[in-house]
Amino acid sequence: MEIWSVDSTQPLASARASLTGDGFIGKRRSVQLAFSLWALATAGVARRLAWLFVRTEAEQLSFILAKWVRPERELIGGQVLIDALLAAEDHRYYFHGGVDPVAIIRATFHCLVGDTQGASTIEQQLVRVVTGNYRRTLRRKIKEILLASTVRDTLGKRSTIAAYMDIAYFGVDLIGHCEIMKTLSRDRSSLCFSIAHLKYPARKTIGETSWDCRRIKRAAHIEWRIPRVSHWWR
Repeated sequence: MEIWSVDSTQPLASARASLTGDGFIGKRRSVQLAFSLWALATAGVARRLAWLFVRTEAEQLSFILAKWVRPERELIGGQVLIDALLAAEDHRYYFHGGVDPVAIIRATFHCLVGDTQGASTIEQQLVRVVTGNYRRTLRRKIKEILLASTVRDTLGKRSTIAAYMDIAYFGVDLIGHCEIMKTLSRDRSSLCFSIAHLKYPARKTIGETSWDCRRIKRAAHIEWRIPRVSHWWR
């Protein structure tokens, strides 16, 4: 299946074919195209606002991210790692420009009913790690969304994943995916287990055993989820 990446231009003929396709695949592609247009429009608005209100921070972020522009670089685990990361953190990754409006609406609804759910795209998570700003405030979240919409001005989608994997927090003394993979094999289950550390980082405190159980369950969920959402990027 084709990927409508924000790094390339989807030919009009392909878009029309997706809209007029027969059966389930045609309908699914139509949904993906509709979401992509909506998400890219949302990201476009956010990008304009970013250059109006957080221009200095956006320029600093662009300067820092420039060193990760290496689209040809291979990740440990290759496509299996990418599958696990996208299934766990951002399955519509290739269809938005750094901001996922569906995830934002879902998270807002859950917040209103007293629940909490994540809505951060990989770009947002990258911005959070680079800036080191983890405060739970609305102002911080809005700024994060605006800055995330500018990431693709510097990095392509592949380089964004590589950059995030380089600096993501997997636990105490485990900064970057290379560190955690020193103690794990490269099979699918181990790669899913490594990605589970993004939600449940390793820690050297009492209660680590219970967190390890959570990571095992999270890894199993990621592995179960991959074939069910992979049509968004394959």
